[in-house]
Amino acid sequence: RAVNRHVKGSFLPKENKPTIVADDDLRYDDVAMDLTGLSASEKITLFSAWGLIRKDLDVHGRNMLLLLFHKYPRYVSYFDFTDDPNAQSLVDNKSLFSQSIHVIKAFGSLIEYGLKDPALFNETLKKITRFHEERNVYSRDILTIGEVLLDYLAQVLGRQVSDSLPDAFRKLFATIACRFPAAPDVDGDVNDANGTLPEDTQ
Repeated sequence: RAVNRHVKGSFLPKENKPTIVADDDLRYDDVAMDLTGLSASEKITLFSAWGLIRKDLDVHGRNMLLLLFHKYPRYVSYFDFTDDPNAQSLVDNKSLFSQSIHVIKAFGSLIEYGLKDPALFNETLKKITRFHEERNVYSRDILTIGEVLLDYLAQVLGRQVSDSLPDAFRKLFATIACRFPAAPDVDGDVNDANGTLPEDTQ
């Protein structure tokens, strides 16, 4: 019968450990997944990275948005910065702070609480997608944002970034992106319509 003798370092309760078919050529590490699309070790990887930036969310949230706007200026129009009409630049705009906190906390709630409770993860993601229904946000946008955030984490965390973080992070954003509609194929670009990352034209 199926055995789990190759499962090592599992963070799952004993009664919920995955049942894996033994294979001499493969080794498995807590491969069981839930609604999040992540294994237990991938969740731990994300928890660890999040813990390194959690205490300075205001700073990191602001810098993440600025990096997004630097790489993809078109995303500036997705946000409302009209609350501070006297600002001389986006960096000085007081609305940037509130917008960035909103974004980083929404993302953080998926990691900090949602990964521990798949049902809560599902409900939180539903709220996020409903909020963006009328904002023309598509799956490819989510994947683009995910790559920018991953790039930011690599910059600020440096050697503290686990080798497994990129894969875990991309899997998380792939799960999130699946909840958003594909972009309309107005230019005949099938790849963009299916949610693949657009090239940075800057």
